[in-house]
Amino acid sequence: MPFRTLRMSEKDPWDRSRHDEPPGLDEVFNSIFGSGGSDKGPAAAISSLIMGLIIVTSLLFLVSGFFIVAPAEHGVVLRFGQLYRTAMPGPNWSIPIVDKRYIVDVFKVNEYTYTAEMLTKDEIYAEVSVSVYHRIGNPENYLFASVDPLNALTQATASALRQVVGNSNLNALLSKDRVEIREEISSQLKQILDSYKIGIEITDVKLQNARPPSAVKPAYDDVIQAREDQHRYTMQAEGYSNKVIGLAEGEKRRIINEADAQYERIILESKAKVATFDALVSQYKRNPDIMKNRMYLDTMEHIFSQVAKVFVPNEGMLNVLPLSDIISKESQAREKE
Repeated sequence: MPFRTLRMSEKDPWDRSRHDEPPGLDEVFNSIFGSGGSDKGPAAAISSLIMGLIIVTSLLFLVSGFFIVAPAEHGVVLRFGQLYRTAMPGPNWSIPIVDKRYIVDVFKVNEYTYTAEMLTKDEIYAEVSVSVYHRIGNPENYLFASVDPLNALTQATASALRQVVGNSNLNALLSKDRVEIREEISSQLKQILDSYKIGIEITDVKLQNARPPSAVKPAYDDVIQAREDQHRYTMQAEGYSNKVIGLAEGEKRRIINEADAQYERIILESKAKVATFDALVSQYKRNPDIMKNRMYLDTMEHIFSQVAKVFVPNEGMLNVLPLSDIISKESQAREKE
């Protein structure tokens, strides 16, 4: 079988030309970084590799320095351990490794409840609770001015609560004075925290119900019941007093009005009688006999009109039968029967 000569266009499986071999490392870097052909040697490839590593490292360094601060947060940036700046909401950048950043939520309101047993001003042992609502007002002071700001808040709350409760009676803690006491506790707590400068801002303070410890609760309940009984009896006594005084005042006014009316009536009747007498005097002077007879008849008419009677003539005399006495005796006899 004669040998056949291969053409250049046909592929020779035993051809080891460089076109079929994988490219070298220097060719790869030359194609990426544009260093030219492979005629510059291994030194050019190494320099290209180092340059690529520097560029990639620089990009990673720049990218790692970016951070986002949320709208409700503030960022604190330290440079070489010293306070450098406060990062506001939005995108920010700091130098990696050199700078250290802290993100703090300054709008979140946290609740803290403190409960303690203490003596009131009237020397009553009571258990008092207060709820404190607070947020971070100054991120720098909150992070670096105190080792434990929440513990400092606890101590400040205890100090303010004991100072106010120690100057207040238990009745004030249970009555309408609770609003004034709550405001006083809030004011005292804010003054203490301002002097501490720990970056915590008080938003609200709520005073919970004061109650006695469990060991003295039965005796305390008796005291409360006695106080309620006292209040009830006092109200009943005041109601009865107001009722009696009102009736007495009304009776007094009635008697005074009746006396005034009687006084006016007597005065008017006296004036009328005087006027009548004056009129009779003038008539009497003119006709004395006629006036005497008229006055006698008027008087007898007035007297006889007051009693029941019967006139019986008897030989020129006029006898009077007292019927009123007879009728009264008959009525009494019928009642006895």
